[in-house]
Amino acid sequence: MVKKKMNGFGIRVFMPRREFSSNVYIVTHTESASAFIVDPGLIATDCAEMLKSVIDLKYILLTHGHFDHINAVGQVKNMFPDAKTVIHALDAPKLLDDELSLGYEFGAVNPCKHPADIIVNDGDSLPFCGAEIKVMHTPGHSAGSCVYVFGDMLFTGDTLMKYSCGRTDFYDGSPEDMKRSLRKLCDLPGDYDVYAGHYHPTSLSRERRDNPALLWSLEQ
Repeated sequence: MVKKKMNGFGIRVFMPRREFSSNVYIVTHTESASAFIVDPGLIATDCAEMLKSVIDLKYILLTHGHFDHINAVGQVKNMFPDAKTVIHALDAPKLLDDELSLGYEFGAVNPCKHPADIIVNDGDSLPFCGAEIKVMHTPGHSAGSCVYVFGDMLFTGDTLMKYSCGRTDFYDGSPEDMKRSLRKLCDLPGDYDVYAGHYHPTSLSRERRDNPALLWSLEQ
């Protein structure tokens, strides 16, 4: 687990070492203990431990609907019934379908079965403790993949990862869309901390410099 504090908010990073496990992030407002969680692809006991200091969970943010990023949505909803599950419109059907979420393909039946509470699209924003969580639609790994921008943090799911990007060979993936999405991220002004669905955190400036996928996205 990695912890970081910034501007009245704290972020905890969980990187499970199990097969198919994705990284999980919890951002907490330090004064109110309100929080949001990104991609709870864990098992129930891990979720309970991660969230024990949270008083008010506002959002369950899903970067996309693959089984390894949504596995524990049901358990989190049981713990915090008022938390709003958020996902892009094009990936929302995956929450209710093991085939669409790739659970059947990888032998991991998804226990989620909770529909989205909030459907988002590119450019939408969500209020959180006096700040905004902004939504960027970044298809390529899946049709409804998105990145959540919060302050100087990017939660990139399986779009941008350290020195790489996500697969584009699934049924609704697209290399062409991925290239456009990576270019969109590369064109963001300034620098950001990048919290991806897999591998260690990185920075956008480092990825602009060293990530072959981002360099490929800039090719004409």
